[in-house]
Amino acid sequence: MRNVLDALPADLHTDPAAIQLRVAQAIAACMTGNGTALDGEVALTAIAQYGRYYDTTLPSTPMETQKQIEGRREVVQFIVDALVLAGSEPVGAISAVRRAPPVEEN
Repeated sequence: MRNVLDALPADLHTDPAAIQLRVAQAIAACMTGNGTALDGEVALTAIAQYGRYYDTTLPSTPMETQKQIEGRREVVQFIVDALVLAGSEPVGAISAVRRAPPVEEN
């Protein structure tokens, strides 16, 4: 699995606006039925990263924050479960998320 940087020219790898735009384009393409395999990989990587799917929650994290993070993880797990059920298990997702640039949180 690749990450968002694989869908951008190298000169844009340090441009947060370009990265955010590429993620938005990938998600839009997937949601409208026009996505490529790379769009799907970019979208899933960004969603997993935004959902903090692979992050560790420390015991000292406030309970309200833990609940928010767990809710995000459940959404990502729902997507991953659907992909597995459909026979499209996202291979390499953890390495793609680890290599991905930060995703803007609103």
